[in-house]
Amino acid sequence: MRDSGYFSKLREFLSNERRGRKEALSKRRRTKRASPFRMEQLEARVLLAGDLASVTLQAAVVQEQYTEGAINIGQASHNSGYAYYVSQNFGTTGDSNAAPTVSKLRIYENGQELGPAHSLHADIRTQGDGRFSHWGNELYFSASDNSNPLTNGRSYTYRVYTDGSTSTTTSSYVQGAINIGQASHNSGYAYYVSQNFGTTGDSNAAPTVSKLRIYENGQELGPAHSVHADIRTQGGGRFSHWGNALYFSASDNSNPLTNGRSYTYRVYTDGSTSTTTTPTTTTPTTTTTSGSIKTDFGVYKEPALPSLPSSGSKIIDPTFGTTILRLTDGRDGSTDASVQYSTVPSFNKNNTYVMAVETLGPKRAKFYAFDPVNFSSSGGFVLSKPPSGLQEYGLVWSGVNSQVTFGVGQNKIWQIDVSTQQATLVKDLTSYGAGGYITQMSKSLNDDVFSASIVNSGGSTVGYVVYKRSTDTVLLRNLVSNLDEVNVDKSGRYFMAVYRDGHDEIWDLQGGPKLTATLTGSLGFFHRDAGFGNLLTANGGGALQFRQLSSPTVMNALVPGYWWYGPNNQQDHFSMLADNEGWGLASRYSTTGSGVAKTFDNEIVLVATNGSNQVRRLAHHRSVVNDYYDQPKANISRDGQFIAFTSNWGNASGRRDVYIVKVPPAPMI
Repeated sequence: MRDSGYFSKLREFLSNERRGRKEALSKRRRTKRASPFRMEQLEARVLLAGDLASVTLQAAVVQEQYTEGAINIGQASHNSGYAYYVSQNFGTTGDSNAAPTVSKLRIYENGQELGPAHSLHADIRTQGDGRFSHWGNELYFSASDNSNPLTNGRSYTYRVYTDGSTSTTTSSYVQGAINIGQASHNSGYAYYVSQNFGTTGDSNAAPTVSKLRIYENGQELGPAHSVHADIRTQGGGRFSHWGNALYFSASDNSNPLTNGRSYTYRVYTDGSTSTTTTPTTTTPTTTTTSGSIKTDFGVYKEPALPSLPSSGSKIIDPTFGTTILRLTDGRDGSTDASVQYSTVPSFNKNNTYVMAVETLGPKRAKFYAFDPVNFSSSGGFVLSKPPSGLQEYGLVWSGVNSQVTFGVGQNKIWQIDVSTQQATLVKDLTSYGAGGYITQMSKSLNDDVFSASIVNSGGSTVGYVVYKRSTDTVLLRNLVSNLDEVNVDKSGRYFMAVYRDGHDEIWDLQGGPKLTATLTGSLGFFHRDAGFGNLLTANGGGALQFRQLSSPTVMNALVPGYWWYGPNNQQDHFSMLADNEGWGLASRYSTTGSGVAKTFDNEIVLVATNGSNQVRRLAHHRSVVNDYYDQPKANISRDGQFIAFTSNWGNASGRRDVYIVKVPPAPMI
């Protein structure tokens, strides 16, 4: 298809900078098994300040002529690996075998230019990092951090630079980088830096004179000219250019000194001011937004239990400073509520729904509308006419469509749109069953590869089946004994069968299924979760493990010397559901209901998967664990900003409910 790529000198430097920061990808870990249901070039174009860590940025006057538009992400699809594609007319000739670098298309993620352009398609799939190719009428592209552009919430736009036709957009401005290295925390959500921006700052005599506009990862912040008290208490991107100082806040009230984002400015020479210059009282307040979190290795005892009496109640975790929301209570007639499992998402792809499993007679999925901006939930409904035999407690959110879940009933795989409550049959696997039903469904992120355990008419688990939707093919069907559970990784390439006798199997499904590893003893998985071709798992010896499924016997230890299971009988669950796989989520608990004795005991914590020993300690779950259903089994949202978990909130014999902790987004590593 393509035999050469294109690198400008600056672009090559930037790509190497990105790659150097990311080449530490490692491997993972788990313990006691319990079956779940389981970055504008300054002389010409776009400033990419976030990728110029070692470059001194100079302000520049930029004059541009180009046509621009939005990439139709809603029509884009996953290709393979890190590659995604969309068919779209960009108004410029695409590359071809005869002219492999003819395209003038430039693409942007949140205003930051991606590249290299004209990349080999194989490199886009296997390396990603913003590589793209405009081939014919199709754009093959990847996100800057190899997250999923269909779900990561970023804007993807394009430009085609011209010689000045009537259809172009023209602008002129001075731009540069905000000196974050010299910035300091002011108070609350406010930070400040003294810097000459080349325009007069506001003052008491002229409180809106400044023409400064500021940007976070290419997205304009505001309102400008904000009252300093509002910046401190509400934040949300508010800023004030006062004299020679800039007082500002991050868009999500995270710490701009550490959140890894680029902060840049522009002063337009036509005198235009910020498009968000008028402060507004309708901007949601963020008094419940979580602040900084702990990143040390101290031992933190659980303080007095805060009160969270009913659904909708919120508290600030007294130890870690995050905000916790109670999602469920008994007022709907339920006798219990929980998350499904650490490896199964409670949140849909864009955080507009959150799902709980409630005991309403039988265990059923209940769907709540979720407002991620105001951190609140509302409503709550169950399926009115589920398909016959549907295991409602085992539904799994689509990785592609925010309205859709998948589940199994009898020997059938179903797709259910929760907004319309319409069920669509995906596949009837009766002829591959064993007289009973299928259960414990797992699937790839793109909703293409499904696995399930086979149960016979006597209720015993006797095998497994793996189905590929795009080809309507059963890839694997084996009858086995001692099967505990089965899973596919996010990519759908790897299938794992876990057995009760202590051995585990890994199958590579690409190009025909091949059994590539049989693991026993200390090489086994225990509790774990899989990302794209990788695995976070527990293991003995005071460390977690991160592994690649292509080489599962190579284990990279994480936080060695700090991940112990004694003396108070700690166990854990893991979640790799976030698109940012530089961090894995763990929730630890005492099997005997004991308190904190060592670092991380009874905590919900993010651990860096690159072996850098970075941690982000988020909350005490406050569940006194007496049995399986008391275990927190925390799972993380796709954007990494919300974590759902189960807790009896300090009452060992009380009802369990679902709680949600809001956390600052983890940086890319």
